[in-house]
Amino acid sequence: MNADERKKVILVTGASTGIGLALSRQLAESDIYITIATARPSSLPRFAEAGLTESDTFLIRPLDVTCPGQSNLFDEIEERWGGVDILVNNAGVSYRAVQEHIEEKDKIEQFAVNYFGPIKLIRRALPHIRAQRWGRIIKVS
Repeated sequence: MNADERKKVILVTGASTGIGLALSRQLAESDIYITIATARPSSLPRFAEAGLTESDTFLIRPLDVTCPGQSNLFDEIEERWGGVDILVNNAGVSYRAVQEHIEEKDKIEQFAVNYFGPIKLIRRALPHIRAQRWGRIIKVS
């Protein structure tokens, strides 16, 4: 089956709250795509609380965008469907404080989640997207 005949694969990060959860709800109701909704392992129970469960076209997986373990998720996606067609980099953190009150460790975490994590995911998704000459990368910020 070529890329035009198969369902597109969407990977949504930070999918257990806010915009990510709203998008996940919409995608879970559709069988047009294969959707992989992700969140940190500690946030996974939020999917069940929101009434979201896995199906043939909607999967829930743990993913901390700051950890190297994201390779395992991409390996699974590549093995099952060939790769990620649409990457929604939605995971993010924000601290409500004036600059002089933000601790250094919080600044580092914010960069890890909001910049370095998405860049690593993009780098992992791009080879498949380039090879098929189609794809989308969406950054929510």
